[in-house]
Amino acid sequence: MNRTIGGETLEIELHTGSLESLHIILKDFEKIFPDTIEYYDYYVILNELKVKYFPEN
Repeated sequence: MNRTIGGETLEIELHTGSLESLHIILKDFEKIFPDTIEYYDYYVILNELKVKYFPEN
């Protein structure tokens, strides 16, 4: 039996057109891996800012 203690063991980034699409994908993962996925968290990002650390010139 392989188990981890603490922390996430896998992180996936998904871009979907709607929250409903995300829920469908997550339910599909649960069907494919019924005894593997204990829980999941997701975050909805509405705006992503671009930060430039170095000047272009």
